[in-house]
Amino acid sequence: MEAKLDDILAKSWAKLQQAKEGKAGSRYITVCNFAECYPNAYTVVLREVLPDEHQVIFHTDFRSEKVNEIKSKPNLTIVYYDDADHVQIILKGKVAIHYLDDVAKQQWQQSGFKSRRNYLTQKAPSSPLKEEGSGLEYLGDKKFDDNDLSGYENFAVVILDVNALEYLQLNKDGNRRGRFKAEQKNVWIGEWITP
Repeated sequence: MEAKLDDILAKSWAKLQQAKEGKAGSRYITVCNFAECYPNAYTVVLREVLPDEHQVIFHTDFRSEKVNEIKSKPNLTIVYYDDADHVQIILKGKVAIHYLDDVAKQQWQQSGFKSRRNYLTQKAPSSPLKEEGSGLEYLGDKKFDDNDLSGYENFAVVILDVNALEYLQLNKDGNRRGRFKAEQKNVWIGEWITP
């Protein structure tokens, strides 16, 4: 693989790491999976990036429809876009869902209450409501501390093992695009492709 392609692969993982740390254009990623009759896409917070393991991590509510969809067809595509640098990174791979295990517990402990709050709804995500609301109204002014496990029973961690990556740099003088596939754990084959 050409040195420049190697640089692009490393730059992609560095960009994702910066995004996770809030140092790039956004911490949000778009996740796409197979649903019953059509593709499903949603935006989530990028929670962790492990470049050496080629993994990307996000959280979800275990009760959500996407959990069963992912279990049924565990291949995902994730799209990250940095509007400031005009860089798009597409990641593809297989996922594992962690629920009520050591990985989930560790991720739960690393998250703050603002994030944990999302898992306190009485009804599962996408459940109909009689009127507009967050699903958290029943909590009132109840206070929680960092050791509180409320909501943990609904919390899941999704880890994508990346086996393909595409990098697209948008530029008024001409876009550049590279594609990479993992042949083995730390062996990536790359090529330039037409943007």
